[in-house]
Amino acid sequence: MTFTLRPEIERLIGDQLKAGRFSTREELIEAAIIELCHDDANEIHNDISAAIDEGRAQCDRGEGIPLEDVRAHWRKRLHGG
Repeated sequence: MTFTLRPEIERLIGDQLKAGRFSTREELIEAAIIELCHDDANEIHNDISAAIDEGRAQCDRGEGIPLEDVRAHWRKRLHGG
C-alpha cells in the first residue's frame, strides 16, 4: 500500500523513529491503527456503560417500564401485531 503523508506527519514519524520507539515506519503505523481501534472500542464501551447507568437511574426514580410490558411490546412488533 502506498500513500502520501503531510510533511508535519512525516516529521512526527521521523521523530518517533529517531527516539527508538519504533523500528520501522510500518511498525509505527500499525501501532497507531491498533491504538485508534482500541480507542474506538473504549468509546463504544463507555457509551454503553453510560446508557446502562442512565437506565438504572431511571428505574431507581420509578421511570422504568415493567419487563412484561417491554416483552409484550416486542412480541407485537416481531409478530406483526
